[in-house]
Amino acid sequence: MRLQALLLSIAFIACSSSSGGSHASDAGADVEGADGADGSSGSSGGSGSGGDDSGGGSGSSGGSMLPDSSMPPCNLTLQGALSEAFPCTVTLEYFTSSNRTAFTISVADPRPLQLISITLQRTGRTMSGTWTNTDPMASGSVIVQGPADDAGFPEWQATSGSQDGGSQSQYDLQLMVGVGKPNPTGETFGSTGTFTATLVPQVSTGATGNLMLHVSF
Repeated sequence: MRLQALLLSIAFIACSSSSGGSHASDAGADVEGADGADGSSGSSGGSGSGGDDSGGGSGSSGGSMLPDSSMPPCNLTLQGALSEAFPCTVTLEYFTSSNRTAFTISVADPRPLQLISITLQRTGRTMSGTWTNTDPMASGSVIVQGPADDAGFPEWQATSGSQDGGSQSQYDLQLMVGVGKPNPTGETFGSTGTFTATLVPQVSTGATGNLMLHVSF
């Protein structure tokens, strides 16, 4: 009986020891798994942070202001009785006191011609649209003087309602108003568009033949 009891005791101890080792191994695996999970999480966190930094670095820069499109080159050409081409300057201004808009095309040096003058006015505030010599709210004149000859300076004109020898002169302004800038008398504007005119000869000056004028600005 003692021997049997002793053998049973030894068997119980052996089983307990084996079970304890298994639990210890499982516990170790659990701890290792937890550490691995933490490490993976840390790595993932580092990658996420890197992604945030990369996203921040890819932000678009602010766009610069576009240049004023209402200030292009101005070119004037003449065909017909005269054939010439010149650079020019456009001025567009609103005068508050008279409630009128003035449009001017200037040629600083029209040589060999004597003069090129284009001045138009229209009642009301400055706005995009069409001006013609038949517009009741618009007035103005287009004058070209050629090189001097024995009779003086031959001259061609197109004015509001003008007529010479049964040939009606005419002009047409297609105007697109740009950016305005206040001044002491009102406001000045940039502009784009085209101006065309048919000028008739002033017979008294010795001029002959019609003159076609075209301006792009």
